[in-house]
Amino acid sequence: VEIASIAFHLPYEDCMEFRPDGTINPEGAARRQKSKAIVLGVCYGKGVPAIAEDLGISREEAQQIYDQIMRAFPGLERFMIESQNMARELGYVDTVWGRKRRLPNMQLDRYEFTYSGKTSANFDPLDFDQEVSNEVPEGIKRKYSAMLDRASWSEKQRIIAQARTEGIIIKDNSGLIAEATRQCVNSRIQGSAADMTKKAMLLVGKDSQLREWGFRLLLTVHDELIGECPKENAKQVAERFSALMIEAAKDLDVPSKCDVVITERWYGDPLDIA
Repeated sequence: VEIASIAFHLPYEDCMEFRPDGTINPEGAARRQKSKAIVLGVCYGKGVPAIAEDLGISREEAQQIYDQIMRAFPGLERFMIESQNMARELGYVDTVWGRKRRLPNMQLDRYEFTYSGKTSANFDPLDFDQEVSNEVPEGIKRKYSAMLDRASWSEKQRIIAQARTEGIIIKDNSGLIAEATRQCVNSRIQGSAADMTKKAMLLVGKDSQLREWGFRLLLTVHDELIGECPKENAKQVAERFSALMIEAAKDLDVPSKCDVVITERWYGDPLDIA
């Protein structure tokens, strides 16, 4: 909601899904949803055109909201750049708890050049003292790289075909690099969330107090844990359960909270247990 308020230059209350009197605020819900989609899209590697298409809005509108969010939260852009630099330097990114997601394509050269034959184009069969190299000269690499960087997709294919007639094979790795770039931030966020959920499962599953109260862990749904216990123990189980979930996130630099919902069945109405 706060992100929507910043992006649309409106009071916080105007971006909430519900008004103070409990009635639905459709405009606020729409603003909140748009901002949420853009933030998640940025974190998970989507460009502004893709975000605009997902939301059914113009690129200009999506770009304006994107720019507002990035200006308001400069740490988000720093995190994106840091994650990409880590992958380029090390070949992987890591989660808060140190688990690695390997992204070797981030270390690829944008273009790879090889000769189609076994010898270079400068090979002289009458020079018996020359050192034979299959390396394409740097000058040729720079020339073709500059041409390819300025070209559209169809023009790239024409340039690559032309180079092949000259005995030079060009491998364009830009698509692989772009895909790996999109995965850098997503891997750290989603990976850290998965680690945190597993830590919570271990804490909850091993807790002797919860077992004493008859609690049993049933399953996970994304970052939620679902369990069951006797109804008469629900209140104390909920308090202990929430404390353990928060403990699982203690290594984060920001404070965390955990909301517990008590129902008699999954997706049932919440019970008010004093």
